[in-house]
Amino acid sequence: MVMRWPLCDVTAGPSLFRSHRLLLLTSGYVGNHLAVNLEHFEEFSIIPLKPKSKDKRTPRFVAKYGERYAEVEAIPATDLRQMVRDAIESHIPAGEWEQLPQVEQLERDQWETYIERIGAS
Repeated sequence: MVMRWPLCDVTAGPSLFRSHRLLLLTSGYVGNHLAVNLEHFEEFSIIPLKPKSKDKRTPRFVAKYGERYAEVEAIPATDLRQMVRDAIESHIPAGEWEQLPQVEQLERDQWETYIERIGAS
């Protein structure tokens, strides 16, 4: 890997994130990384940059990954979005994902019923 960016990097304490019935409780550094891998240089014709010489982490980076460096934004936006989507969806149980529209409709129906009851009071 050349440049590692966490998909979820919560540094300001515990955070609650809800998206499409997927509830993640995160605290501190979590999980997967989105990165420019060595094969991406050729696949996307990425021109490598030199690692930042003033960054104190550079020697460790160069020792681990070599001199080739690129920002993750060097990957075309459509491909980058698909990489993020694939990474997120790989953690969603397929059965729950497929049931999501029905669950959302049920929740909307229940909410509308509740609002009607309040209005009738």
